[in-house]
Amino acid sequence: MKRTMKRTRVFAVLCALAMGLSLLAGCGASDKSSDSSTGSSSGGTSGDAGTGGATKEITVSFMTWESEAMNQLILQSFKKFEESHPGVTVELIPSPLTDYGTKIKSMISSKTAPDVFMVGNDWVIQYGSSGNLYDWTEKAAEDGIEELYYPGVVENWKVDGKLYGFPGLLNTYGVFYNKAALDEAGLEYPKDGWSLEQCLEYAQKLTKDEGDKHTYGLYTNQSQRFDPFFVSIYAASAGDVPFTDSITNVQSVTASDSFKKAVQMIGEAIQNGYVTDNEWNVSNASTMFMEGQCPMFTAGQWFADEFIRNAPEDFEWGFVSWPIAEGGTRASIYDCTGWASPKDVEDPDLIYDMIKFIHTEMYSEVLPQTPVAPPAATDYGQAYYDKLVEEGHQDLVDGMTYMLEAETKLPVRFLDPFASDASAFITDGWGPIINGTAADGDIDAMVENINKAITNYRESH
Repeated sequence: MKRTMKRTRVFAVLCALAMGLSLLAGCGASDKSSDSSTGSSSGGTSGDAGTGGATKEITVSFMTWESEAMNQLILQSFKKFEESHPGVTVELIPSPLTDYGTKIKSMISSKTAPDVFMVGNDWVIQYGSSGNLYDWTEKAAEDGIEELYYPGVVENWKVDGKLYGFPGLLNTYGVFYNKAALDEAGLEYPKDGWSLEQCLEYAQKLTKDEGDKHTYGLYTNQSQRFDPFFVSIYAASAGDVPFTDSITNVQSVTASDSFKKAVQMIGEAIQNGYVTDNEWNVSNASTMFMEGQCPMFTAGQWFADEFIRNAPEDFEWGFVSWPIAEGGTRASIYDCTGWASPKDVEDPDLIYDMIKFIHTEMYSEVLPQTPVAPPAATDYGQAYYDKLVEEGHQDLVDGMTYMLEAETKLPVRFLDPFASDASAFITDGWGPIINGTAADGDIDAMVENINKAITNYRESH
């Protein structure tokens, strides 16, 4: 996917910043001066290294939930940052995604958070609202950095007009399919813009019962399944009211007629054994797919990295965008991860420069080696897309582009601070609803309870 838009002013500022900050104030875990003539540490003022003065030694810390392999590539990339910032050392703090949210919450509360840490969009809004994150609004406005991103993305990282974090990577969600399985069933490979009706028809035709073994036509990944937010894609593409009335600052949710129609279709497919139910959860689902046990598999685009590296050479797979309503307009999920800093960060100029390095130069270098996601900064994704094409997956590039460029974008979850209160009603009630076993009126009751939770939060804040 070619990106040819020019952002001369922003690029010039980035270059200037990358070359400029050679003498920096203290920040992070370590701040000491080293006398270049004696090698001893002192508390003297910083000078120009190599001229007999002292260079300020600074350690800046950042934390990610990425894999060990990707973290090593990130550290390697940061050597360029360290070279352009004499005296600066970048320290990586790895943290598994399984307990990352709990860990960063505790670190923020205890004022031990790293200088830069990876965040989801919802965390930025919630921690920004409570005054725990650094406000980058002024610095971002100075160099026009918002021009780097896909339209509208940065707005979703603001709270009351203030920018508390920066978008890093965008996530899209679609369906991976086993080409051999579709060939055997006589099915054409699906094309972007395919409908939920067609998807469920494929699921039916791909379902098999061989002895005691049942193979579903469509397997849904644990976090990328038919929940209210993904069902909302169908409603919005049909021209009906989506589940939430906005991505951020949500005021209410709605189960429209089109929404209920999609729920009914999916529920019938689950009841008939064509689609895995809401409780289905296997930790090795991606391995099952690579071993040919899943004809179709809903998942985020980042699974492509695993499939490219680990799938058998003779395993051929494809990717298509998430299904919409039959004859509907383009609609997709919005989901973005990025970077933020604690409110009391000691050297904002250095950390701001570091964050920009991450989502521009670092991603340009690292993503082709671990192609997990497209950058939110549009001009820095070409190497990532080129890698996917090189691996034979133009279909993945096309599918992501189809969804990223959709005018109608919907949240992948509640991003607002009321999220836990409202989401509890989805956790409690959605399973039977989507599985087709709920009582009449359960979906309306769920919506009513969620709206009460939202209203109660708004009134109390």
